[in-house]
Amino acid sequence: MDKREFSSIESCLVEHLQRSGQLRQLSIMRLFMHWKDVVGILVAKNTKLVSIEPPLIMVYAYTSAWMQQLQMQKRQILKRINDFYGQELIKDIRVRMYRQSLIKEEKPQQVEGLLDRLQAKEPSYRLVEREKYPLTEAEERAIITSLVCITDDDLRQRLYRTRVHQLQKEKQLVSHHYIRCQQCGQWMEPPKLNGPIICSACINKDKRRRIIKLKEMLKRRPYWQLNDIRNFMSNCSLDEYSTAKRELIYFYISRIHSGSMNKNDMIRVAMLITGKNGQKLTERFVVNLINKYRLPDEKLPVPKGDVLLQDKENLNN
Repeated sequence: MDKREFSSIESCLVEHLQRSGQLRQLSIMRLFMHWKDVVGILVAKNTKLVSIEPPLIMVYAYTSAWMQQLQMQKRQILKRINDFYGQELIKDIRVRMYRQSLIKEEKPQQVEGLLDRLQAKEPSYRLVEREKYPLTEAEERAIITSLVCITDDDLRQRLYRTRVHQLQKEKQLVSHHYIRCQQCGQWMEPPKLNGPIICSACINKDKRRRIIKLKEMLKRRPYWQLNDIRNFMSNCSLDEYSTAKRELIYFYISRIHSGSMNKNDMIRVAMLITGKNGQKLTERFVVNLINKYRLPDEKLPVPKGDVLLQDKENLNN
């Protein structure tokens, strides 16, 4: 038999993959194996490549800080990925927070014992024990009176049972010393320390409103310190001030990293980072600072002289 009739397994496999259209897909999937080499050890250690669907890829970040880092480094990472493929294949990166399930899988032999323990456990007080919390005649009469206008008998009965169940649940919560939030009216556990009766959701909303107000103040006066802020917001905490300042820095740096040439953005970042106003900053210092967040081919020329910037207190947004 003529040996020239035989082909290597490798060439046959490549030919088959080409005919079936799978060779390009395998070439694209190579990024999973080389993710660490392409983006670097530090980025790979704090992220997870989830999917590749040109022109998009999905990446999970293990922490919120790394979500910010990925957004800031997106253009550099895209360039490295496309250099790896040898063509402009990927045009955008979608970044999401990695959420790991906290529910651990039970081994089969342990499931039965777990179910037995759950069945043997006494029901929580959160389940309404109706027989322990009967309604008074006045309460029942008030519910019936409120439903007189409903003509549909079936609907009226359903609403009656719902109102009774709700009132019994409220009685049970009161018996376990639950109280209502003074702002939203939701039931909550009593605060451990004497203070305002406000639930955690309302506390977070109030905190977020103060942070937004702080950001507006820092946009106008980026160099203000905590003591300056407290002259106008006496209840401002260090945590709220730091959060507002950090979010603004990320916001402006992200714009600069995306190619913004707005001088106001550059000066605001410099004042936010240093805590100094424009009269104490030189143009050379600002340009050197901003160039750290630009791609190599987008860096600005560094001025030779140390010329002080004009006072930028009244910068527009």
